[in-house]
Amino acid sequence: MLFKNARKKKKCFKCGDPNHMRSECPELKRNDRTQPNQPKGRAFVLTTEEAKTNTDVITGTYLVNDVYARVLFDTGANRSLVSTTFRPYLNQVSQNLDHAFTVEMADGSQREIVDIVKNCKISLNNHVIPIDLMPMELEEFDIVIGMD
Repeated sequence: MLFKNARKKKKCFKCGDPNHMRSECPELKRNDRTQPNQPKGRAFVLTTEEAKTNTDVITGTYLVNDVYARVLFDTGANRSLVSTTFRPYLNQVSQNLDHAFTVEMADGSQREIVDIVKNCKISLNNHVIPIDLMPMELEEFDIVIGMD
């Protein structure tokens, strides 16, 4: 199953064009010119049931700051998020962002994030990887890792 996904043609998550990735999307650059100083991100958070049937995402239980967390690796998100209910288990102080970060959800709604938890650690296959997490209300997952 993983090998099948690896051969799948990649495409832009903004416009669907297979000739470029989201970071090089002309639509994204055009939209960024309208509000150049406003930090923005996208989060396409799925439910557990949707994630089971979607071959473009990976879910599982992983250690984050030595606590087991339900994690979604989201190819549509460009930042990593932590659920506000799971946030206390990280046992780390958050830092205020210089500017509020606006996250556009898949349904078009927007949420503002004003802080970040830096240098958290996620364990993947016996490797510990540092990750910064932005607290936000999440429905079914503790952590969403952006993979854009």
